[in-house]
Amino acid sequence: MRLEQRVLVLGGGPAGLAAAEEAARCGVPVTLVERSDRLGGRLRGRALTDPAAAEELAALAERVSSSPGVDVLTGARVAEIERASGGFRATIRGGAEEPLPCGAVIVAAENEDYDPAEYEDLKKAAVLTQAELALRLMDAAPEARSVVMIQCVGSRTPERPYCSRTCCVEALANALRLRELAPDVEIAVLHQGVRVWGFDEEMFSDAIDLGVRFVRVDGPPTVTPDGGLEFDVADGEEVDGNVMRPDLVVLSAGVRSSAANRNAAGALSAELDDDGFFAPADGALAPLESGLPRVYFCGPACGPVGVREGAVQARAAAGKACRLLMKGIR
Repeated sequence: MRLEQRVLVLGGGPAGLAAAEEAARCGVPVTLVERSDRLGGRLRGRALTDPAAAEELAALAERVSSSPGVDVLTGARVAEIERASGGFRATIRGGAEEPLPCGAVIVAAENEDYDPAEYEDLKKAAVLTQAELALRLMDAAPEARSVVMIQCVGSRTPERPYCSRTCCVEALANALRLRELAPDVEIAVLHQGVRVWGFDEEMFSDAIDLGVRFVRVDGPPTVTPDGGLEFDVADGEEVDGNVMRPDLVVLSAGVRSSAANRNAAGALSAELDDDGFFAPADGALAPLESGLPRVYFCGPACGPVGVREGAVQARAAAGKACRLLMKGIR
């Protein structure tokens, strides 16, 4: 039985775009389905504060959108994917009227930002997320003499025990930018262990050298009756009486599984793990394979992941899918 020569990519974020570009480069037609009305995913908002990231994302989206081998469907979602002769037939809401035949499926659905509500009781301090602060810093530093950043909001908790992977990097980038714009502002980061990788560690060293205070706490800070932040220091030593009353609190909110993941799971009749992400067939030997023939999971569909790592996974998944399709026989 000859396989359908088409790859269906679910998700139009950086990972989905990378998968689509790689499959098209291999000469296999691609249909990319994105639930929102624009390509770029969560990074689209982050890229506003990073000109290099914005340029890179725009260039990738333009290459995919203009590729003759890629059909892009925005504002659409897959309602059902069923096995059929030659591979699959996908029913797409907001897209093609007829079921779409394809030989392989790559799930690269984006995550959702966690919406923090834990610190609504802060009375005197202004409260922003890291994404909101980054937008403010594009124009000028906020009016504050003291700033406290709280890490792991919505992550590394009993409800969501995983690390969201990008929050520490965002906090470091904002702390350095804030220090550049307002050299005299006091900046403290309450964390449960700063996690950065590769060259991003240089930002951690730079922040320490520039006087940013890093206080390792044992669990999330709590709000005192008078609107301060109370915390337990992890090593047992007292810091500022273990209470801070900053002018500005910045929440490093994590990510959570999205409706797009749940939609893809329902369409494929696949299972999600306890956190709402797809689990690979074998995390060590088959990290991109689903256990379902010619269905691949990559990037944020499998959990929080950095943009570069997600793109590498996506291109690898596209290579695996195209290699099987180009053989032509199921």
